[in-house]
Amino acid sequence: MSVVQHKSLNVAIRIYAAYRFFLALMFIALAVGQTTQLELWPLSSTLTIALLYFLFACGFLIRSLCSPHPLMSLTFIGILADILCIALLEYTDIRRGIPLDVILVVSIAAGGILFIGNLGSFIAIVATISLIIKEIVLRDIVVAGNDDYFRTALLGLTYLTTSWISQTLAIRIRDSEVMAMTQAANIQRLQHLNQAIVERMHTGVCVFRPDLSLEMMNKAAEQLLLDPEADAAPSQAERKHNTATEQGLALIQARLNDWLVDANQTSKLIQTQQNGPHIKLGFTFLQSESRIVAFLEDHAKIKQQAQQLKLASLGQIAASIAHEIRNPLAAISYATQLLHESNGLDESQKGLCEINLRHVARMNDIIGNVLQLARRETPHGAVFQLSTWLDKFLGEAFYSYHQMQRFEVDIDSTIEIYFDCSHLEQVLTNLIQNSFDALGRQTNHSSDQQVYVQALRHPHSNVIGLNIRDFGPGFSIEHHKAIFEPFFTTSADGSGLGLFLSRELCELNHASLHAVQVEQGACFQIMFKPRAS
Repeated sequence: MSVVQHKSLNVAIRIYAAYRFFLALMFIALAVGQTTQLELWPLSSTLTIALLYFLFACGFLIRSLCSPHPLMSLTFIGILADILCIALLEYTDIRRGIPLDVILVVSIAAGGILFIGNLGSFIAIVATISLIIKEIVLRDIVVAGNDDYFRTALLGLTYLTTSWISQTLAIRIRDSEVMAMTQAANIQRLQHLNQAIVERMHTGVCVFRPDLSLEMMNKAAEQLLLDPEADAAPSQAERKHNTATEQGLALIQARLNDWLVDANQTSKLIQTQQNGPHIKLGFTFLQSESRIVAFLEDHAKIKQQAQQLKLASLGQIAASIAHEIRNPLAAISYATQLLHESNGLDESQKGLCEINLRHVARMNDIIGNVLQLARRETPHGAVFQLSTWLDKFLGEAFYSYHQMQRFEVDIDSTIEIYFDCSHLEQVLTNLIQNSFDALGRQTNHSSDQQVYVQALRHPHSNVIGLNIRDFGPGFSIEHHKAIFEPFFTTSADGSGLGLFLSRELCELNHASLHAVQVEQGACFQIMFKPRAS
């Protein structure tokens, strides 16, 4: 028996106990009213039975109110005592005032509700037997006619029918109660399950009321609205957290208001913090609950998933042409080696052959990097000093520009990074070559023609950033959003893969590459993963 059934039975028992208490009071009042002499002793039989019944009713009522559990055994005995008491009162003068045998219908109904089955039927049978015995005994005292026998039979049938109907209703009520409890438990489990799913979703979910006030927000939405640079003291961080969340919710509510005005605005991009992620918003209206659900997704992750699909296609293309490219490279490398080993070359010519061999090797490494990127293989990272490595790289990869002093390098000699050297060569080659190409396309050749390479260390997070900056024509805001897309290019002879592959190679080495908005020219920044101290 469940807790709810215990409570419902206990309530029913207490109600019946209160009914018995007031019934006993009524019996006492009737007995006192029919007493002709106001003598305290001896008491009349009617008043004696009524007082005993009242004491029993008081004791049962107090016991039922004090007990947290239903007193089923005591209740069964009490109903039988009710039948006995009323049957005894039938032999007194009180029966002339009220039809006591009709009052038994309430006790029989209570017994059928509380005791389903044999016990409930037994109570009705006992009441019927007491009715028959009363009729037989009173026949010798009071002259009874045919109407009395008919009334007795009708009351006996009424007792049995009342017991059957009350038991049937009790069964249906309890079945309905069990079904309601089962459904409530299932609904509660579903609510917990839905809440757990919503809390663990990577998509942020915010539920708004019709007045656009926030009703619920999951952890993913809270993380998207947080300030990514909140590294202050606990109390200050909490204030910063609340401020960032409130600002983000204000932006979402503003976009939601625009969406309610124009439902065609299915999605919006917002940025709650200066260095925070771009959040894509989507709204849906729950008409049944008059609620509006806002879905928050990290736009960078969506683009990353799309780029993964493009990257898979690029890998298939690269794999199919790698063999065709490497065969001519192998032939060029073999021929250059033979030419380098011949005796008729002077030192300058041998130097050109060595340059040719190095560039053939670099081209072969680039093909390998593209294939490695497509297969997402682990890079061969190493720790090295950035300033020393960069000076050697610029002297080899951009020999002529390096000799012409077209570079302005500002790198602390103590900065060390962890990166795959061949990957970093390819990334910097693309970025620096793009800068020189942009400087060559501008019409004002009297402007600054240098490429600036600068490394900065963040004082708090220990993150190292490497900036590649030029003062060329730069690119527009529209191009700024699409420059890292594969096959996007503003040059007539460009492939549109340089920046895309550069960023993917940086992400493969747990770094990031992004464009920094500047007043003139272009600036790209590589943020290296901080090394553990």
